Amino acid sequence: MNNAFISGLCNRVFKRLQNIRMPNQPAVEKIMWPFNYDDQGVARNSPRISEQEARFVFASEVENNIRNSHYTVEEPTQRRFKFGRTINDLAVDDGRSASHDLALYANNRKLYVEFKALNPKVFCYAKDLLKLFYSNDNGLFFHILKTADKGTVKSVGGKYNDSLNKVRKILGKGELVTGYVWIYVCNLNKEDAGALYSFDRNNKESWIIDTDDQKLLSLI
Repeated sequence: MNNAFISGLCNRVFKRLQNIRMPNQPAVEKIMWPFNYDDQGVARNSPRISEQEARFVFASEVENNIRNSHYTVEEPTQRRFKFGRTINDLAVDDGRSASHDLALYANNRKLYVEFKALNPKVFCYAKDLLKLFYSNDNGLFFHILKTADKGTVKSVGGKYNDSLNKVRKILGKGELVTGYVWIYVCNLNKEDAGALYSFDRNNKESWIIDTDDQKLLSLI
């Protein structure tokens, strides 16, 4: 698995996510965004965006368009983690086994995948990135945004960097398993608005995202 394989797969999934409609709209994909409801139970004309739709579409893309591939869902991690409730609680080789959202088996390699939607707290970024960096196989963090402006991009980029810095500190100076972790972030509200970042596990000083980078700004 290389940048071209990851980029092609992520871009295809992104385009299919943009084709998802709500139940009151003409269907394009089999899966739909569910309604949000107000306090009276009345459907709002806005979808609820979550990481679950991304996982279903990703799995469908694997089934239909990647030959000789298989996948598991909620595959247990090979290492133990302690998460707690804040980014400062994170630790490795302590606690218990966690799980990866999806594990793709293809081309005699394994790819662990974590899905994220919208812009949650930094802890949500950090715990999933820690699982990906501290594993025995390559990893992908697939992140969907409902929309994005300059403030969103700055916030997301800052949370990535805070998370990567925390993961770097936790994993220390020791050598990690050779391989890569990719971050793919996309804006559902804009065509071709997907940005892919590749991180070499054993080049920890490169674990940073420039919040003024054109790839990130292209999400706006």
